[in-house]
Amino acid sequence: MENGYSWWIAVIFTFGETAGSGLVALPNAMLSLGLVGGIITLIIMCLIPFYTATLLGNNWIIMKTRWSEYTEHCRNPYPEMAQKAMGDWVGHFTSFCTYLTIFGGTAVFSLLAAKTLSEILNGFGIPATMCTTLIAVGVILWPFVMLKSPMHFWQVSIVATVSTVTAVALIMFGYFLDAKGCQQLSTYPEFSPAAASNSLATIIFAYGGHPCIPTIVHDMKTPQHFFRTFLLSYIGLFLLYTPVSLLGFWIYGDSVSDSIISSIQNDTLRRGISILIAIHVFFSVLIIANPLLQSSEQVFGVKQAKYGNFETVRIILVS
Repeated sequence: MENGYSWWIAVIFTFGETAGSGLVALPNAMLSLGLVGGIITLIIMCLIPFYTATLLGNNWIIMKTRWSEYTEHCRNPYPEMAQKAMGDWVGHFTSFCTYLTIFGGTAVFSLLAAKTLSEILNGFGIPATMCTTLIAVGVILWPFVMLKSPMHFWQVSIVATVSTVTAVALIMFGYFLDAKGCQQLSTYPEFSPAAASNSLATIIFAYGGHPCIPTIVHDMKTPQHFFRTFLLSYIGLFLLYTPVSLLGFWIYGDSVSDSIISSIQNDTLRRGISILIAIHVFFSVLIIANPLLQSSEQVFGVKQAKYGNFETVRIILVS
């Protein structure tokens, strides 16, 4: 896929990079919003990022049309768009904001992957701390982050997507098992504006993923197909999030945990879902961190290579 991946791979990239750890917190977010408010919020918070994603995609098409240098590989499309639109200082500011977000997201996802991995190992009777598993996460991911761009590790998006969809299937099965016993005892809290604002933040996080969108569009074989890519991606996200959110809220009520995994009563299901979410988070780190790594290479003048440069400077920088 040296010339880019197809639009359906871009769908999987967008879906796999966005869906995952955020969805396990959605049922708890519904508590303060209620059934009607939750549905409305899920719809609105799906439409807004879909619309802004299409704006980013269209903007990148304009960039490639007007400036021929963007027909080749671009390491930092987000700041480049800002720079062309409003000047150098806006480009630098956009770069700072974008990569600060990516750095924070990568750190959180890495810690979450390490925490989940340690819990899984402890569940199987293998002693492991978060510190040791964090090192293991870094060692395992290192060969992948040395690759040039998402088009060279597109397979991880499929793994991330399949793991998330399978986790949702297990969550729904857990709902089925728990519905009769738990729903009868459920109570629902009254609406609270302060709690609703926290819930809104959770839903926004679940639909987040925009720092990677220009990179995903740039690496497509036919970037003009960005609209169908994002349309299918966000329809898929909505169809994934809605039943998990609303059924979890309805079945468990105010007893629902911060993570829906903890609310499911079956131990085997909980362990399986945790493993699948860990797999998703594990590989999502690669997709999320890539724009930051490429920008860092640009700053330090690392030469571009077909599949990734393995010079000493780049090895130190990426590590």
